[in-house]
Amino acid sequence: MSKYQKATFAAGCDWHLEDYFSNLDGIEHILKGTAGEDKSDPTVRDIGDNNEIVEVQFDPSVITYPDLLNHFWTQHDPTVPGQGKYASVIFTHGKEQYEEALRSRDEQERKRGKPVVTQVMPVAALSTGSKIIWRSVPKHRELRYKVSC
Repeated sequence: MSKYQKATFAAGCDWHLEDYFSNLDGIEHILKGTAGEDKSDPTVRDIGDNNEIVEVQFDPSVITYPDLLNHFWTQHDPTVPGQGKYASVIFTHGKEQYEEALRSRDEQERKRGKPVVTQVMPVAALSTGSKIIWRSVPKHRELRYKVSC
């Protein structure tokens, strides 16, 4: 069994989340992807309304899942409805992550004093009826250019 765990998020542009999470201690690997694509190598123009997602492989002895959730909330405004590829979603891996994500979302609503529109769903639900196209991202790579999303 691997010592690493996975966390999967969508919150606006995947370049932004990739850049942010790649600089945290305890992050081993990041995959960027789009959900719902039927092309094997989609371009930005092909993404359309499919979610841009980031899967983070992390070492829980260095950074915990609740820590990652706290970082996730700082990277976007979860009270503003996102549409299509920019929707705010936490895709969970297992019952424990699902319950922790719901607790975290409820806490954010209390702190912000308004509804949080972030969806919480098992990553398996994302895979059902959708095709996920993953693009591997080398750890701590230097971005050659910034993309405005």
